Amino acid sequence: MADRLSFSKRSIRVGQLAQCALATLLLSTTLTATAQSLPALADPTRPPASVATDSGAAEADSGPALQSVMLPRQGKPAALISGQWVRLGEVWNGSRLVRVSEREVVLRGEGGTLRLLLTPEAVKTPTGETRKATQGMLKKGNQ
Repeated sequence: MADRLSFSKRSIRVGQLAQCALATLLLSTTLTATAQSLPALADPTRPPASVATDSGAAEADSGPALQSVMLPRQGKPAALISGQWVRLGEVWNGSRLVRVSEREVVLRGEGGTLRLLLTPEAVKTPTGETRKATQGMLKKGNQ
């Protein structure tokens, strides 16, 4: 009788184990199907579609773009112009790079001098308070 009791406990445990395995399999299948039906998450660091443009088309419209400058302690300064590194004194697109600073580079060629700004859209304009303070300092200096 003890053998039968022990056998039935084992069969109950095996049965429970089989049910647990089956439940796990069904749950994983359901979760996989659910995950595949969800829309893909958007990359939060990607610029909106209205801002993103084809780089070749943008360059053709706006001309060369200064993307970065390198001012080493030793060696020649360099500039990244429209995806190409150009060292001071080298020729890029028919113009020689004659000056590199933190904010701009100057190219000189047959067509004249071209000044490229690192941040062309950043234009400093004084606010109303700054203008008043500057005018006040000028008046005091003239007295």
